[in-house]
Formats: sequence, structure tokens, C-alpha cells
Amino acid sequence: MKRIWVCLCVVFLSQHLLGQAANGSKDIEGEVNFAIRNAGIPVKGTIHSLKGVLKLNQQSPEKSIIHISADPATIKTGIGIRDKHLQKTDYFDVTNYPNIQMELLSIERKGKRAYNAIFNLTIKDITRKIDVPLSIVRDNKKEYLRADFALNRLHYHLGEESLILADTVKVDALLILD
Repeated sequence: MKRIWVCLCVVFLSQHLLGQAANGSKDIEGEVNFAIRNAGIPVKGTIHSLKGVLKLNQQSPEKSIIHISADPATIKTGIGIRDKHLQKTDYFDVTNYPNIQMELLSIERKGKRAYNAIFNLTIKDITRKIDVPLSIVRDNKKEYLRADFALNRLHYHLGEESLILADTVKVDALLILD
């Protein structure tokens, strides 16, 4: 019985690892910053631990593959007690929903280094289509993909309606392209 259990574990783990290798999922270097107004004061934060596939085909954008996962448990706002509160069930519920997902649905060129993309954004168990302007930024010898967009936190059941906390969250991501 022990051998069967060990074999099943090995098979499952192998399939999981092979699946990750096949779809090219890996750590993605970059940063995701967000800002929201709380009592009229901007609260800024970051989300780390990005994984996925980031293949922007600049010659044929329609052949691009972008699927990014972020860990909401890595949210940092500079105040630890607030960070812990954001992880609880009334916000990101990180125990039950350990990933925020963005998957590219379509992309079109808008300029030499500018694109408009449509993504499925999944937070908790809610998936919505969002329009995201993208741009290519060069700094020294690196190329970055910048995404700058806003979303309504209530559409993803992040907190409740509030007179103090704004509904709109501004997101700015800067990711290193390979």
C-alpha cells in the first residue's frame, strides 16, 4: 500500500512539474504597484511573487502569450496590520484564493511601442475582462512591459462599499521582457 501511495505521489508531482515546464511558467521579474485613496489620502502598495508566461511578440502581437499569476499574500503597503487585514476573507481571502490571474485574450498594436490588450483578470472567484494599455519601455539594456490601468475593487468583492475607501484602484506594472 505504501508503494502505491509513493508511486501516485511521484506520478502526480511529475505531471505537475512537466505541465509547468510545458507551458513555460516561471518567475517573472518586475513589480506591480497599486494606489487607492483611503480617507482622501493615497495608499500605495506592491504585490510580489509573479509567475507565469510573458512572451510579447513585437513583430506579430497576436502571437503573444501572457499569463501572469501574483500572490496576494505578498501585498505590502508599509503598514503590517493593514497588509494582514487585506489577506483576510473580506478582501483577498488568500487562504482560499492564493493567486490573482491575468490572461491575455487579445492584443493590437497602437503605435511603435504601444498596444491595447484585453485580459481576463481573476481575483478570488471572479473573472472579468479588462482593457489594458501596454507599452514597451527601455532602460539601459533592459526592455520592460508596462501596464497601467484602473479597476473597481467592488467588482471583485474586495471589501464593501465605503464612504472612506475609494472604489477605484490604480495599478501600474513594470515587467522585464526576456
